[in-house]
Amino acid sequence: MRFFAAVLAVSTLAPCRAACVPRPDTPGPAVEFDRHVVGLLGRLGCSAGACHGSFQGRGGLRLSLFGQDPEADYFALTRSGMGRLVNPIEPERSLLLLKPTGRVPHGGGVRFEAGSWEEQTLRAWIEAGTPRDLDAPAVDRLEVEPAAHRFERAGQATRLRVTAVFEDGDRVDLTEYCTFRARDETVVEVAPDGEVRAIGPGATSLIVEYRGSWATSQILVAIEHGVVSPPQDPPDPIDALVLARLRALRIEPAPVASDADFLRRLTIDAIGRVPTPEEVRSFLADPDPHKRSRKIHELLEHPRHAALWATRLCEITGANIDRVEGPPELRPRRLADWHEWYRRRIAENVGYDAIVRGVLRATSRGDLSADPWLDREIELHRALVSGEETGYAGRAELDLFWRRSDPDGSYPQGEMAERVASAFLGVQIGCAKCHTHPSDRWTTRDYAGFSNLFARVEFGTSPDVRAAVQRRLVAQRTGEADTGPIPRVRELYLNDRPRLLPDPSTGRAVPPRLPNGVEVDPTAGDPREALVSWLLEPDNPYLAPVLVNRVWARYFGEGLVEPVDGFSASNPPGDVGLLESLARDFVASGYDIRELERRILNSAAYQRAIVPASAGLDRPGTFAQARLRRVPAEAVADSLAVALGDGPGPEGTGGKERVGRAIELASNRVEDPHLGRLLRTFGRSERSAICDCERSETPSLAQQLFLMVDDELLDRIEGAPRIDRLIDRGVSGRQAVDELFLATLSRFPDDDERAAALDHVSGGDDRRSAYVALLWSLVNTREFLLVR
Repeated sequence: MRFFAAVLAVSTLAPCRAACVPRPDTPGPAVEFDRHVVGLLGRLGCSAGACHGSFQGRGGLRLSLFGQDPEADYFALTRSGMGRLVNPIEPERSLLLLKPTGRVPHGGGVRFEAGSWEEQTLRAWIEAGTPRDLDAPAVDRLEVEPAAHRFERAGQATRLRVTAVFEDGDRVDLTEYCTFRARDETVVEVAPDGEVRAIGPGATSLIVEYRGSWATSQILVAIEHGVVSPPQDPPDPIDALVLARLRALRIEPAPVASDADFLRRLTIDAIGRVPTPEEVRSFLADPDPHKRSRKIHELLEHPRHAALWATRLCEITGANIDRVEGPPELRPRRLADWHEWYRRRIAENVGYDAIVRGVLRATSRGDLSADPWLDREIELHRALVSGEETGYAGRAELDLFWRRSDPDGSYPQGEMAERVASAFLGVQIGCAKCHTHPSDRWTTRDYAGFSNLFARVEFGTSPDVRAAVQRRLVAQRTGEADTGPIPRVRELYLNDRPRLLPDPSTGRAVPPRLPNGVEVDPTAGDPREALVSWLLEPDNPYLAPVLVNRVWARYFGEGLVEPVDGFSASNPPGDVGLLESLARDFVASGYDIRELERRILNSAAYQRAIVPASAGLDRPGTFAQARLRRVPAEAVADSLAVALGDGPGPEGTGGKERVGRAIELASNRVEDPHLGRLLRTFGRSERSAICDCERSETPSLAQQLFLMVDDELLDRIEGAPRIDRLIDRGVSGRQAVDELFLATLSRFPDDDERAAALDHVSGGDDRRSAYVALLWSLVNTREFLLVR
């Protein structure tokens, strides 16, 4: 009753208009529901996920997220709430006006003032009888002016202008109805009306949203008194683009890293361990001016490089021992085959397009009929049980990617879709399973359509294989043939009856549909073929840019898009031109991953020092200097093996848990308790989530404590073979100190460090204990855990 009394009390008040003048571009009587009302509710935050746009709605009102469904919003505003939200007879009694102005208690607080242009817009629509044009065209795209802007210094301002282009070709300036957000608010701030003001130097993006459509504007704020580097003629397009941006920002790039720092960085990044002392000495003594390019070529051809990327691809594609098919005792072998399939292709420099085809179009049999496939599968099972080489890596297709199951034995096609989208499109579509994606254009219908591309994928026993097994069993019983024991066999095949997911909003089955909206006939062959063909189109916006971004993130510690599988309309690249250029060249090269890596590693951008050229000019995302980052978990384990002299052993161990071989481990679960504890502590991915988000390379106290006090590690340091060799050779204290510095920090000690270390190792009779203490100290430096 108190609520209705409040409504009656304020309804007698005339709305305040005297002090409030509507914006010049505010519509008068011709307010359109789809264009103006829905857009305004989005700008005010009413249809945001934290308010009425949430899945459950709020306060009895549920709007579509960001106004992406005007029809549903119209019904909610005009029919829900017992018709009290809008009152065309007495507009001043409409809760749509009373609540946002604070004249009636409102959980969302005051959203606009009485008499403001926002209130007048909504009031005009209500007074007109709450009309809606049922044929109102949808938004095709947004255009932002300026699409890119450079501020000369902090304090300057400009204003964005947003034009909505509708499907009927109509172009309307709807700036006042958009929401604006700055990716980095330390660079610019943006007002609700689109005014952008420079705050500090750097590069960022402005995100513009209108009714679920997004556009971006790239912003640079130059350093007012920065250094403008003289124009250069870099031979590499990467450096040309990076230097052009640095000149625009007036940021001087850092100098080239020292040979020691470059070698350590490259070796950790390319083969997952620190260089050995012998490798450091050889590289530093080499006078060849092209030795860096030669070392890059050498390490890209190294067997550990292929193993490193095989491990990374297993992580990206979710090679999880708890989900892969088969009895528990055979699952480690299955994952080893998965890893080896990738490793062989990286070692042979197979094009990424061929790798993608081999994964996404995979079936178990390929072109084989049931009986010869059954013979091959029986032999594979025998090899898995006996521990012999299975030959799986020689197969054209990776059907293991699809041969997985959840606890009830199924692999839902929605999960298939989410895994494919994350791994190969760099997109997280899981949110669209239940509601419109909060930061992208994906709807529940899009989710169902994309998932239905996998509606024919079946993992089980196909009818013809079942018949072939039955024939063999009958032959054994009748004595006609002795084929030996037949294990339980299952395969990945295409069923004849696609199981099409429905659109949750209508309950009707959705045809398989590519992300570009093109529908695919589910009965005309394998719908995945259409997906692969679309992905491999030269201008596909996902496949090449996503792989390029992953490679860039590997070598720079940050992607051009972050997170690396967070491609969306509201998450633009930090440097659009650089990503587009790299992706275009990657496609032109025939999807040559090694050529892409070679270009990145040979660039000046990769080889810069970590210290900026001038204090205060270390702006993130500009690549003016190298980023200080932590060594990845597997590389920590293998670098410890180098430091202690435990490894690396012979290459190509097939993923077995041997000292110095952590980078080759195929499984996400490690049998060795000490190694497993180390990898968990340093953030190795568990591969349980459908995202590239589980690996952590953030330093922590637990990591430092592990290096300091872990009992097994202390035992390994105490018995380090490297120290045994130093004592056996009878080297001088200076030589021993240099050796231990090279083995851990990949550099010679400076004068002060050498003097302190020599004072320590020469201060007693127990030389071994002194060496152990020095080795322990070096392993526990921050420098040991950092890529510099």
